[in-house]
Amino acid sequence: MAGRPIDSETLAAVVAGCPKNMLRPKAFFVSWHGVMTLAYEGFSQCVLDLKASLEAPFPSMPTENEGSKWPKTTLGALNEGRVLTLEELEQLNALCARHNDWFTTTQPMRLTIEALNYVHYDCRSLERISTDETMALRQNTPPEYEPPDVHRHAVDSVLNQFTRENLANYIDKVQEDGHREHHYRSDNRGASLIYQLPSESQLIDRINRFTTDIDVLLPGYYAWFHPQSYHVTIRSLQEE
Repeated sequence: MAGRPIDSETLAAVVAGCPKNMLRPKAFFVSWHGVMTLAYEGFSQCVLDLKASLEAPFPSMPTENEGSKWPKTTLGALNEGRVLTLEELEQLNALCARHNDWFTTTQPMRLTIEALNYVHYDCRSLERISTDETMALRQNTPPEYEPPDVHRHAVDSVLNQFTRENLANYIDKVQEDGHREHHYRSDNRGASLIYQLPSESQLIDRINRFTTDIDVLLPGYYAWFHPQSYHVTIRSLQEE
């Protein structure tokens, strides 16, 4: 990635103005290229404001990538040469639905975000990080949770592609080339502001059960990233 790292002191000052907030896991989801993700209900308004406020102190940052405009955690990618069939996508849809019931039938899980991390990474999966600086959010207010309706609906519109009735139209996106394991684990340097998932939690346990069930259903199809790399990208950070 071309460009120079942004000033961390300025970034920390901007981050410190954002109150602590929450994310609620919503659904396991097969995204484009067959990439397996965990989607959240949406960013709280304070995070959306934080993302927008970065443009003033860092005007030469590139336009935000589509992938960070809604909150998700990338769990793994198809191994090289693997392409999902429509029947396999239907099987994954059913498996996701069973696991997604856990998010709605148990007591709602909310992840409290008290700090973000400014990382310089050496691969897109963030399994190799060269520097990692923790930046605290504002602590003296109750955490914000509810995403704005417009943002919640934007996330729903993405997830609706993966509803069972839409799979026949969605399969072309899932079968597109690229974004296999090599894409995420090959050398690629960049910088991002992220939320790091807790390394030990009910959510990590649920993700592990989910990925194990996929390996039973489709053995050898997926390369899973290390749980310590699981994150939600707030914004890619690199000045041109």
